[in-house]
Amino acid sequence: MLFHIQSTHSYKTCGANDPEKKKIMRSAFLSAEEKGIKIHSLVVNRPSHTVYMVAESETFEEH
Repeated sequence: MLFHIQSTHSYKTCGANDPEKKKIMRSAFLSAEEKGIKIHSLVVNRPSHTVYMVAESETFEEH
């Protein structure tokens, strides 16, 4: 199944300004394939603090 994921945050909560949040996000992307998730596309609109992703997984369930 393909999923379109959109995540929006504010300037104050932007992960680009927080080294710990950056580390968590990087880890999530790097471990996605191990969890059965293939990331086809990842696009960031920095001015609007929005992330768009197309990902593929066999299930909705958390791994």
